[in-house]
Amino acid sequence: MNRYQNEQKEKAKKRKHSVKADEALNTVTLETANYLSKLPAAAQTKEGIVEFVQKLKADPDGAKLLPNELIQIVNMRPEQTVELYLLIEDIEGRITEENVDKLQELVQQ
Repeated sequence: MNRYQNEQKEKAKKRKHSVKADEALNTVTLETANYLSKLPAAAQTKEGIVEFVQKLKADPDGAKLLPNELIQIVNMRPEQTVELYLLIEDIEGRITEENVDKLQELVQQ
């Protein structure tokens, strides 16, 4: 075989590999989009999120939340108080149990 034929075979192999990689990427992208569309965050608007975060920050206990905790609460919109315990690090040391319930009510609004 000559050099030209070898180069053509290599290009064909790369194209096959590229097509498989594109198919895998498309599959992952589609599955991710489907998963995210089922989360509570999918139905929120930018204005609604801004308003919600402002309400949380205005609350004395909400102001104690770290930025990553705020993002998780916005994304997950926990429906039960126990979910807040999973999202907020050291919640028992930072927020009283009564105020956790109050914070949960604020999240559900």
